[in-house]
Amino acid sequence: NTAGRFWAEDLGFSVRGLLFNDRYARRLEPDFAGVSVAFIRQGSSAAAGQLQRNDIITRLNQTPVTDLAQFE
Repeated sequence: NTAGRFWAEDLGFSVRGLLFNDRYARRLEPDFAGVSVAFIRQGSSAAAGQLQRNDIITRLNQTPVTDLAQFE
């Protein structure tokens, strides 16, 4: 299983769509929506904000994030 990815250059991190394995490992509902943090550049705003690899983002600026396209 692979998921699409998006690189947020200005913030210094990338996200990918959620996979079955993400939901299964965290015991989330099959329709749980969001994106998973895939990579964080050292010294970036994301690193300074203590974002961690594998964090799940469900909201961005108070707007729900349901998938990769919406995050972009």
